[in-house]
Amino acid sequence: MPAPDLPTAVQNHRRPAFKLGSRFWNPKPVPRPVIPADLEQLSWPERSAEVVRHTLLSIEYWLSQGGWLREWLRLNLWTGAVLIVLSLIVVPPVTAILGGIRDWTGLLGATIDNINVAVATLPPIILALATAFMVVKLIQRHRANRRPQRRQEYNPYE
Repeated sequence: MPAPDLPTAVQNHRRPAFKLGSRFWNPKPVPRPVIPADLEQLSWPERSAEVVRHTLLSIEYWLSQGGWLREWLRLNLWTGAVLIVLSLIVVPPVTAILGGIRDWTGLLGATIDNINVAVATLPPIILALATAFMVVKLIQRHRANRRPQRRQEYNPYE
């Protein structure tokens, strides 16, 4: 039985995550910085700016000739800008919604406390009402037993 083939770099690029990553990650080689031929004829501020530009491009070329650093900065700046915009759009409504939920849960907690107090005071009230009902019934029974019975026979033919 032959050993299974190990995934190669070409096979990995067919996976969806690699396709998505390759759509956003596309470094291009950085060209070698060149000093302009007319540097001597530029004014001193333009010449200073050109020297600073050449120095920065030389440092970038030295750090990452393949363009990896430039692409990394571009991707991180783009991600940061998207996150800032989303936070400016999404955070205020979410904060308002969570504040409303906090207020409603406070009201709900107060309502539950009131219900608990009412339920806790009900047993003595119920016992008092039941006792009063029993006393009334006992008094009615006692009065009924003390009276003479005045029953008349029912004669349907009269």
